[in-house]
Amino acid sequence: MTSTSEHRTRRRRISLMSAAAGAAVATAVTLTEPTMTVAAYSGHLWAGAADGLSASEFRIESSLSPNAGFTNHSPVAPLQMVGSTDPGTVAFTTPIALSPGSTIYAPVYLTTSDRTDQTAQVSISEAKKLDAVAGSGVSSHEPLWNSYITYGARAVSVDSLLSPPACAPSMFSTLNVTSARLFGTAGALSDGFVSMGAPAPSTTFTLDASGGSTYMVCFRFTLASNVTTLSPDSNGKSIHPYWVFTGSPS
Repeated sequence: MTSTSEHRTRRRRISLMSAAAGAAVATAVTLTEPTMTVAAYSGHLWAGAADGLSASEFRIESSLSPNAGFTNHSPVAPLQMVGSTDPGTVAFTTPIALSPGSTIYAPVYLTTSDRTDQTAQVSISEAKKLDAVAGSGVSSHEPLWNSYITYGARAVSVDSLLSPPACAPSMFSTLNVTSARLFGTAGALSDGFVSMGAPAPSTTFTLDASGGSTYMVCFRFTLASNVTTLSPDSNGKSIHPYWVFTGSPS
């Protein structure tokens, strides 16, 4: 016959086993709950062009300096070139005043805008007449335009903005083989230059995107020494030529 103490011991063991089983169940529930909770959530991520979509910019700009003041110029307000008879020592000035037999050099610097993301293939037009000059009342004088002023134009890459090439006689000498011929030849200074009515050249040059390169176009103007004899009425007269530089994506 089992004693009372043995019954108590058995009850005590059963109670401990039940407690252990209950703990195991509780632990299992605790482990599965986070997994079930994560599966109940979903996430959303939005992306949009908040600033809109726009066409990229394509623009060439000009300046009188190789490292400052580049901007776009329109037919209404073209870049006003300045010139010098001695570009090595004398400051460039405007208006460009020619004496019979004299030669003057005038540079124009070109680049692409910071926001232009394509290279630009640049060409130049023939000289055009700017007959209606604001405030001057002076129209282009035909004899000077057709016969007595000749010019050349060459383009050269500006590799260093701190020491750009000089727009000077050397730009047109036979030794200069690095510049693109726009108007005029690479011969002697007295040869090969053209009148204002010359057709546009086919030569082009390339500007890097985002203002990555600069070109100088050097113009050379000469007034014939016999102008005072053959066209005395040209004394004090003016012509107003302008050129259009056209950039095409390349």
